[in-house]
Amino acid sequence: MTYNVLAPSLAPPERFPASPVESLDPGTRRRLVLEEIAHFRPSILCLQEVEDLGRRWSPRLRQLGYHAESFKPRRKSHGCCIAWQTAEWKLRRSQIISLTPNEHFPSLSGWCRAQGLPYPSKEYHYLKSQHGINQRLQQSWRFRGSSSAALAILESKSARSALQSHDDQLLASYFSGMTIDGAPGDSQDTSSSPVKGLQWAAEPPPRGIVVATCHLHWDPAEPFVRLLQLITIFDEIRRANRKLHYPVILAGDFNTVPDSPLYRLFTSRITGEQPLSPDDLDQLVKAMHKFALSQLNLTMKQAIDLNESPFPFIPLPRQKAYVQSQIDKLVLPGQLYSAYAIGSSSSTGLTSEPQFTTYCDFVGTLDYIMFTGAPQSTDQSADSQGKTESAAHQEDDPPGWLSCLMQRILNLPPAEQVKPGIPSALYPSDHLSLMAEFSIRYTSGV
Repeated sequence: MTYNVLAPSLAPPERFPASPVESLDPGTRRRLVLEEIAHFRPSILCLQEVEDLGRRWSPRLRQLGYHAESFKPRRKSHGCCIAWQTAEWKLRRSQIISLTPNEHFPSLSGWCRAQGLPYPSKEYHYLKSQHGINQRLQQSWRFRGSSSAALAILESKSARSALQSHDDQLLASYFSGMTIDGAPGDSQDTSSSPVKGLQWAAEPPPRGIVVATCHLHWDPAEPFVRLLQLITIFDEIRRANRKLHYPVILAGDFNTVPDSPLYRLFTSRITGEQPLSPDDLDQLVKAMHKFALSQLNLTMKQAIDLNESPFPFIPLPRQKAYVQSQIDKLVLPGQLYSAYAIGSSSSTGLTSEPQFTTYCDFVGTLDYIMFTGAPQSTDQSADSQGKTESAAHQEDDPPGWLSCLMQRILNLPPAEQVKPGIPSALYPSDHLSLMAEFSIRYTSGV
């Protein structure tokens, strides 16, 4: 389950005029969220905008069988939380992911020098002197909004015992006429056994998963910032998973609508389409301008006065090349799919997200559950609890790998149930919870 639970500090009544004042009470909203968690009992939780985890959330989550870890940026009152059922999972490692993009936003001066462009230049120093800028471009970036991200590597407590039991049964069925050291017995001929040569394993391989959650930058006009943040998140996921090869689930509030360049970068591998159109690239270049202006403390009006660009001395094709160089760094941690796009897909393609995951001053889809693996059959049916079930089908995986198979998703309510807006007496946040069920399969190669 992923859920942006709406931090109390971000829920003043004037921000939600359609919501009754009593539905904005922090204690009431928290109780409703916990009741929803208690009803569905998801194995793993990804929460965003969590305030005061230790005092307000952890005691009740412990009663429900969860261990929760909070990942909060400095100088922020809220952050992300990853929680898991302690009876099912044990933690291998966890970490907060810093979304300050300095590492992935090389000083524009360094990039320009590598491209043979005159930057830093007289024009840049003119901008600095005119507007009193004393910081370097990289150093002046600051956390805006509530960006945060974290990951946890979890390993199943039941997987080893289940695999060992399965191996014991398999070996017993074929080697019942042999001793453990392989000496021939007198009860069964195993020369034609399909598992001839199978050895007793000292310990079955662990069955684990990399779970990451994120709350990306909120400003709709700044997809370039979210691009840099996702570069950082994907790099950290790949680094943490380099030797494990566990399936990955990335869930959270991406603040990105399906009809956006950033989303198309995800789904291009699914649909086979070109990831970005010229218009998409132009949109990211303009967003890069705004990002750069925020570094220089300039307004867009001042930039327009400066020939419509904070860098009028850099040719537009080179600016596009710079943005493309950042896009090229967005290396996915595997074949990445959206659970809800697949769960509600049609025969025309795997691109159908819900109509909305938030319903307030903005109505649209901002939250996703992304996972690595292969999509399943689009055959689906709704069960009695309002879930959509997909047929479990996937091509054979390479031997020795863990694969993540999506089973079903939680249906979201129709618009009639959430109008005129949320939070409400039934829905305690300005976002709806998303939930998907997965199974993890180990391919032994035997």
